[in-house]
Amino acid sequence: MDAAQATARSRSVCLHGLGRSPADWSAVAPAARDDHYVPLDFAVAAVARTPGRELRILASGGHHAHVNRPALWIDAVTPWLARLA
Repeated sequence: MDAAQATARSRSVCLHGLGRSPADWSAVAPAARDDHYVPLDFAVAAVARTPGRELRILASGGHHAHVNRPALWIDAVTPWLARLA
């Protein structure tokens, strides 16, 4: 695990420490343009149907952007995490 992956992992573990439920975690939706499992159009449609949800579009990262491009993923979710604190 490189430093960026370690940082991403430690920050995602912090979600548990905030005492947030899974419903809180779905308030932000990072979606990668190259996700072959959940096409970007599907992510856009899901966010449009869910009040209060935010879409963050990542240039790349595939279906596992938090693993494949942790720095991009962290940049996408950090503003949301800051609002939870």
